[in-house]
Amino acid sequence: MNLHEILKSASAQMQEISQALNDLHTLRSIENAFGLSLDGIGEIIGELRAGREDDEYRAAIKFRIGINISSGQPETIISVTKSATEASFVQYQEIYPAKVLLTVNGGIPPSGLKIAIQKILPAGVGLEIDYIMGGLPFVFAGDNDGLGFSEVNWANEGGILAEHLT
Repeated sequence: MNLHEILKSASAQMQEISQALNDLHTLRSIENAFGLSLDGIGEIIGELRAGREDDEYRAAIKFRIGINISSGQPETIISVTKSATEASFVQYQEIYPAKVLLTVNGGIPPSGLKIAIQKILPAGVGLEIDYIMGGLPFVFAGDNDGLGFSEVNWANEGGILAEHLT
């Protein structure tokens, strides 16, 4: 047996090991995992599948990770809320003495949204959520975080009134 044959054999084995490690890394990421692999990730972070399809379960896992790593910072609350609602607009407002008002736009709000976000907030801090079904919220003149009244000729151009989630 010559050196060339030994190196050729070792090279093939190294390639197989490299491919196996790459597959392990790729298939165990939240973005690429599916089925039982996704179930395993959910079990590790404390989010059970509960009959959800992979895409919905993946979103719930990401939200659970946000809850698990949060310590109540406004930026984290906004980020996790955007992720859970697929919102383009989340406004965080502190209300005296110990309450937070989130104004969120997006599609239909996920069930249990308020309960889940409440887990991110520090203990004793209340939560109110105003939810806007698509578009930007109605605001008064001088506020750049939304749209004001519509015009007579453009009745669909104004801000949208929010629904208060209880």
